Amino acid sequence: MRILINCLTGRIDVFLCTKSVEVASLYENFTDEERNKLAVHPKPLISDVFYYIASKKLERNKQVILKFNSGLKELKETGRIDQIMKEGGR
Repeated sequence: MRILINCLTGRIDVFLCTKSVEVASLYENFTDEERNKLAVHPKPLISDVFYYIASKKLERNKQVILKFNSGLKELKETGRIDQIMKEGGR
């Protein structure tokens, strides 16, 4: 949050951050007037990649992996993954 204050007061002009974290901080800690003084660039510098890792050796994980893959397939087929990525600015 300190970096946002520094940006609002003109001590810094630009900074890198995770969009979701800083946007949440803006809405939790700053007024509409303060938020309107800042902008988030629409194009990310990097895209995060997330992985789900589970040991196949553990019997209970076999079912979890099947459920996860099934849910992920459904999200992809319905276009929900694309929608989430678009909403996240990626």
